[in-house]
Amino acid sequence: MTDRARAHADDLPSELAADRFTLLTGSTGLLGQFLLADMLRSRLPVAVLVRSRRGQPAARRIHLCLNRLEQTAGRTFPRPVILEGDLNQPGLGLSNEERRWLEASCDTVIHSAASLSFKPAAEHPENEPYTTNVAGTRNLLELCEQAAIREFHYVSSAYVCGLRNGSVLESDGNVGQQYSNDYEDSKLTAEGMLRDSDCLRSLTIYRPSIVIDLEPGPVIIGDRTIYLAFSVFQALAGKFGVPLDGELLSLLGLQGTERKNIVPVDWVSRVLLQIFRRPALHNATYHLTNPQGTSIATLESAFRQNLLATGARERTTKTRIADDPDLAGIADSFVETFKPYFRDDPQFDQSNLLRALEVCGERNCPEIGEPEIMKLTASNPDERPRPPMLAQDADEMADRGLGSDWEPGLPGAADDFPGLDSSLIEQSSPIELTLSGSNGGTWLLDLASRRIVASATKAGAADVRIYTTPAVWDALIHCQVTVSRAMEDGQFLLECPNPELREHMKSEFD
Repeated sequence: MTDRARAHADDLPSELAADRFTLLTGSTGLLGQFLLADMLRSRLPVAVLVRSRRGQPAARRIHLCLNRLEQTAGRTFPRPVILEGDLNQPGLGLSNEERRWLEASCDTVIHSAASLSFKPAAEHPENEPYTTNVAGTRNLLELCEQAAIREFHYVSSAYVCGLRNGSVLESDGNVGQQYSNDYEDSKLTAEGMLRDSDCLRSLTIYRPSIVIDLEPGPVIIGDRTIYLAFSVFQALAGKFGVPLDGELLSLLGLQGTERKNIVPVDWVSRVLLQIFRRPALHNATYHLTNPQGTSIATLESAFRQNLLATGARERTTKTRIADDPDLAGIADSFVETFKPYFRDDPQFDQSNLLRALEVCGERNCPEIGEPEIMKLTASNPDERPRPPMLAQDADEMADRGLGSDWEPGLPGAADDFPGLDSSLIEQSSPIELTLSGSNGGTWLLDLASRRIVASATKAGAADVRIYTTPAVWDALIHCQVTVSRAMEDGQFLLECPNPELREHMKSEFD
């Protein structure tokens, strides 16, 4: 054992130090954090594979994570063994000594780490999500073979079903389905690779649906579906005013009865661990899903109520966007962003899960209705989660107001735009910036001087207009997200009559 691993093992009670450990990946993710807390609470010996990030070593990241968990739980936890490594490196980037420790100490893996990128892999510089979800899983599987780890628990996704309707069985795998994104394909590919492995004695697969935290902190990690949908709705409201009741459904061509399958993270973690602790329930696939689902109409109503409660601007006309030719075209980009998140989910079979719940004495997933969605997307600045793509370690995040000067990192001076005629910047001033939702407003910005000129008294006063939210704007000026990414997610709308300036603004922000 390395000195680092030995130091953390010494934190464990003596009666557990000699027990076989479970290696947990993804312990800094949403579900992984809950799993880690539940395992430590149950006094289970656990080792975590964690990489350093943004200059923070793995031990520091786990320490901060556990501090947050302890504050929430009101208790302390024993510390896990920390192995600083990287799923995407051969041998996980571990030393020979650390691998020998794994072989001597671990006999089980819970693989919760994953890339949640929904972008096409071909557009990602590192070919995500396949790099982490497929190649990373292969690296872990190879290490399991070398270390004689034969028990594997894999956190997959209910959406490996792809674009299917009707009932999806827990036993279903690749049935020739099409996928809405590469994430779904990558998770099923990893499932197939694990099933085909000769080195595993037991493979248990957990397929949660849309995992949410009903007690979110300042940082959102995990599934982005509901958060992104709300962010797009918020941006749409900032542009046109809060949509009328049912208007979004009309724009999307939906009836409102379509359902999304949403599950709370604490329930997923608790049930997963209950199954994990019972070997008789292993070697099966479980849909950790909601038997009811949440209607699209419920989601839209909760979104509207949250925005209206914070004083968001209501529509000044009762003419629906779809009936106004000038508005309908502009709204198309928002609507196209919404569509992937609002398709009707299939009915997920729970045959295996229901038997397991009976054995474990656990209840099925609770209903997620309008009160829960409103809580999840609360627009109070002290309660509202940051969009997930902006997530950083919580200790690095701080609430920032919109100051009179932009922070360094936002392209502003002509020298910051290589190859761009400075006259274009001069012609672009001022820029009208509209931030929707709580702490929002409209300002006139001078790109050349990088200063807020004044509050805009009349919308449409400038030729170049930006529509987004305070959180997204804050992330942009602090280089935590790119314009292209925000535009893809429907959280940033740029209206600019000069195509050259528009493309340079996008590329320089990126």
